[in-house]
Amino acid sequence: MKTKAYITGEFVVIGYERKRGAAPSLLLAEETDASLRYVGRAIPAIPQAQRDELWQALEFLHTSHFATPIAAGDKGAAPVHPVLKVMVRHLRGEEKLRHATVTEVLAPH
Repeated sequence: MKTKAYITGEFVVIGYERKRGAAPSLLLAEETDASLRYVGRAIPAIPQAQRDELWQALEFLHTSHFATPIAAGDKGAAPVHPVLKVMVRHLRGEEKLRHATVTEVLAPH
């Protein structure tokens, strides 16, 4: 029998992607000692009002380059200043985020 174990973690938003026909997603990084390390993407699973506020904040935080290198498949994403943190539910035991959803938007740091 195979089971999936989920955990929750805190990550920094470094970008976002909103494509037609696909769920919008956030590109996330984890903080290391002196930098950020890209860990993957997550879909916001928060109430619509919070989601609208999140997109407005991300458009305000838009910048010209990513704070950390991202995966090749995320080249169409928009970079943002890395000041916004989110809580994310994701599969445990994986190096990159898998089956990840944003459960809460935290105050900027």
